[in-house]
Amino acid sequence: STFTAQELMEAELGETQYIVVELLPQGLGLLTSPPKYGKTWLVLGLCLAVAQGASFLGHETHACGCLYLALEDSPRRLKSRMKKLLAGRPAPAGLVFKTTAPDLSNGLLDILERHMEQYPDTGIIAIDTLQMVRGQARKTESAYQYDYREMRTLKAFADRHGILLLLVHHLRKAGDDTDPHNRISGTNGI
Repeated sequence: STFTAQELMEAELGETQYIVVELLPQGLGLLTSPPKYGKTWLVLGLCLAVAQGASFLGHETHACGCLYLALEDSPRRLKSRMKKLLAGRPAPAGLVFKTTAPDLSNGLLDILERHMEQYPDTGIIAIDTLQMVRGQARKTESAYQYDYREMRTLKAFADRHGILLLLVHHLRKAGDDTDPHNRISGTNGI
């Protein structure tokens, strides 16, 4: 859409909405680290805290529903980890898991749309890992175009629903200490 600078300055847009205050706003987020650094534990802890309305890493959360696509885990492993994190507390009803999902080329967004219809209080969808839902590159697009198209699609979904769509992703094995973004697996489109 087109608007003037004056129209923009006069518009009532509201404040940025955070799921975890001053840490995780609504929109598209990316959590990266090398393998076996605890990304899954961190995301599970995040989802448990948000679904309970509890603090997370010393930050207040806005209680809401969570969908965790734990695509590299089994129900047994998730239950074991949850028991450790909950330490005897009851599991929150607002946290929903899926351990399988189609990729972006084969219906992932349809699944997520249906989830949002069924659970309209959802504020976080975490996808662990991004690689598990990557669709097919088009024959005519470069690696950058492919990465950018998929990120744009996911961001549009998050923005349309006013949620945090958190993607768990890996770093490259080759180090680059000049810019941490250069270590993210894939192109700058991610």
